[in-house]
Amino acid sequence: MSQKEMAYRIEELRFNAERIHSLQNTLFAAIFHQKEFSVGDFEWAFVLLGEMTMDALEELKVLTNCAFENFRKDGEKNEQND
Repeated sequence: MSQKEMAYRIEELRFNAERIHSLQNTLFAAIFHQKEFSVGDFEWAFVLLGEMTMDALEELKVLTNCAFENFRKDGEKNEQND
């Protein structure tokens, strides 16, 4: 993966993290600052939050592996040129 591709994926991941954070804040306010609904009514929102978080973590793993692979390849090229 090129550095340009990694940069765009990191940018997209940052936007996803901002959306996850917004959802977390909204859920907290909706659940703990209201008296009309049971906390159980919000169960699917937590399922969604968990899925979004796991997707972000998986993407971070991929990007981390790609970054270190690129560093390794660059190191090998530098050793061959020396």
